[in-house]
Amino acid sequence: MKNAVIAVVVLVVIIALGVGLSLYRRADLVVGGKHFTEQKILGEIVAQLIEAKTALKVGRQLGLQGTKVCFGAIKEGDLDIYPEYTGTGLVNILRENYDPSKTRDDIFQHVKNAFRDKWHLIWLQPLGFANTYAFAMREQHAKELGITKVSDLEAYKDQVRPGFDHEYTNRPEFKRFKEVYGFSFGQDITKLAPDLTYKALQGKNVDLIDAFLTDGRIDAYNLRVLEDDKYLFPPYDACLIVRADTLAKHPELKKVLGQLSGAISAKEMREMNYAVTNKLRSPTAVAAEFLEKKRLK
Repeated sequence: MKNAVIAVVVLVVIIALGVGLSLYRRADLVVGGKHFTEQKILGEIVAQLIEAKTALKVGRQLGLQGTKVCFGAIKEGDLDIYPEYTGTGLVNILRENYDPSKTRDDIFQHVKNAFRDKWHLIWLQPLGFANTYAFAMREQHAKELGITKVSDLEAYKDQVRPGFDHEYTNRPEFKRFKEVYGFSFGQDITKLAPDLTYKALQGKNVDLIDAFLTDGRIDAYNLRVLEDDKYLFPPYDACLIVRADTLAKHPELKKVLGQLSGAISAKEMREMNYAVTNKLRSPTAVAAEFLEKKRLK
């Protein structure tokens, strides 16, 4: 009897997987996104916009584990579109150093041309906001110490307890911190999962975290974002990357996706992120509301 039950369960799983794979194969294109909230929302915005404005069937691969996975997937053709940031394209994917004398547009154009020439991947015009890395502290703590910019931290390097997410500690900017600012932290760095950094700061388990400028928790937790006064971080303008062959196959996409160019402000992105992380709304619902508000759906 036990073996019969197991056999039935296995059969159900196989059928379910078969149906899922069949539906996946029937998609005309696949939209991807990384594992954090903002990427899930943006992925849904893109997918729902395409579904609303075209007859294309859209598959979703949202919540993928980081830049390496997303970029590898679009390069290999497993994804057709995903949101990316100019700074990530420059530093992480192209593995080039950030030159602070370059303007935001310089960096966008450079990344755009390099991706097109190397991999036939097209960067569309920026969405309208930059999700730049930053350092943040509790407002009251920063006020007590008189810290407003990153270089101010040097005087308190043995007192301020840093807690950074794992991905940030593997980034080139983290490795260049001492070179740019001339000091390193005396306290051991606590490595945290991305979802725990803000809670650790709020709970006073750490005093300094790496943050994203569009994270709604900055306002919700009353945090102070420190000025990057020596330009450690490049600009991270949010854009969509699309495979060139996908645009050639579905030329209507360029006009449809172009409607998102400059359409999302930093304030709007913060509010959407907050709605998911703090109000526990789904990325799907938040994306739909945004498109309706913009009359794109």
